[in-house]
Amino acid sequence: MTDKLIYLIISIVVFTLLLLCWQYILAVYEVKFQVSETQLFADNESETTIIAVPINAMGFKAPFRKTEISYKFETGSDLVETENNSEEGIIKLKAKNETGTVVLFIKSDYSLMPTKIEIIINSNFT
Repeated sequence: MTDKLIYLIISIVVFTLLLLCWQYILAVYEVKFQVSETQLFADNESETTIIAVPINAMGFKAPFRKTEISYKFETGSDLVETENNSEEGIIKLKAKNETGTVVLFIKSDYSLMPTKIEIIINSNFT
């Protein structure tokens, strides 16, 4: 075989491997939201963290990828204080001194429809 043919075959194999790596490992196919706590206490200290996790074609977290998110409260926006880092895909909610239910819709760059997340805030004495 000539050197040109060997270089051509190696180039095709490397290109194919890079393409498959991009399509199955690095590309984002879905976004899942991890909620650390779904029930909080009305004590001005309880907090929960919502993290957007980009998922690849193999069902694992896509390495080196982040997803920007946006959110909108349906109910209960007055029950919590928010601290968000929407570029990183993280929202922190801290409960105030009132009980109730917080419902928010979160949408990422890769999702078609928003995801509904419900957090219940109970009194300290339950």
